[in-house]
Amino acid sequence: MIRPYSFIVMSLLLISQTVMAACESLSFNKNDFIVCTIDKNLEHPVLVWKNNQNIPFKSVRNAAKSSDHTFSFLMNAGMYHDDLSPVGLYIENSKQLSPISTQPGPGNFHLMPNGVFHFSKLENGTFEYQIQTTEDYTDSNVNPMYATQSGPMLVINNQLHPRFIKNSDSKFIRNGVGIDRQGKPYFVITKQPINFYDFATFFRDILKTPNALYFDGKISTLYAPPLSTISTWFSVGPMVGAVKNE
Repeated sequence: MIRPYSFIVMSLLLISQTVMAACESLSFNKNDFIVCTIDKNLEHPVLVWKNNQNIPFKSVRNAAKSSDHTFSFLMNAGMYHDDLSPVGLYIENSKQLSPISTQPGPGNFHLMPNGVFHFSKLENGTFEYQIQTTEDYTDSNVNPMYATQSGPMLVINNQLHPRFIKNSDSKFIRNGVGIDRQGKPYFVITKQPINFYDFATFFRDILKTPNALYFDGKISTLYAPPLSTISTWFSVGPMVGAVKNE
């Protein structure tokens, strides 16, 4: 008999060793997750926010239909204001479209430490991904090709965010991103409402990501045919996805 935990570990090993679909369903501790990755041989990552007319795409469904890209998956990637503009840093194609936020404030974004997910294309054509706390990002003076700021950090140097409470009853559909020690990003959305503690634990203990960043909750959305689409009509700001190479 294969125990559920062993099955998850075996599945994750297969994810890292073989070409896979963009997204797969996994279960842990009675919670169900959709985990999306990027096949570096077939796809490349992007952040998107507005169309060619400088109007926000508004939803992952609209972006998937009207963008010039063909997406393997697409999900919301950071918090936003009422006009769908990013809360905090947003860089797309090496252009900073929204400045970094270092001021205190209300809400999950300001549950410090928050952080920045960013990535850039290397000379060999592959992409390098990083998740840093906002403080570390501002100190590093990096100039990424793409970046989105959000909060809170879920995992910081293999430690759960200190404000997370085990068995908390504050549960929402949530999504975020983590990067493992080999530099591989995992984009995750939950199928059921979950608290911060359990969500962060999945990144640290199952995906083995020493750093992970929260994107949002309640309005979390995913476009990933044919596996799953979750609330693709929700209005969102920045989005992250995998684009099929031409």
